[in-house]
Amino acid sequence: MAKRLDRDQVNRALHPEVVSVHVPVEVLWDFERVTDLRKEILGKLGCLGCTSGFDIRFRVPEWEYTGGSLVDVKEQALRELVR
Repeated sequence: MAKRLDRDQVNRALHPEVVSVHVPVEVLWDFERVTDLRKEILGKLGCLGCTSGFDIRFRVPEWEYTGGSLVDVKEQALRELVR
């Protein structure tokens, strides 16, 4: 039989806390670095085994929408990486 969730657990599942992680784009292309970063974040959130109650969003400052087309912003950031 499945364990029943208490009220706090249900609330966290329905309304997860958003955690924004701003990282350089080169970090997202490196599996080892992303894995290490994820472990560090989960440790700070209190559980190395899961993300329950948290919506972890990796953000790249260069890709933040500031006007115009988001595709143009991403293309510009990728061009800068290739230089």
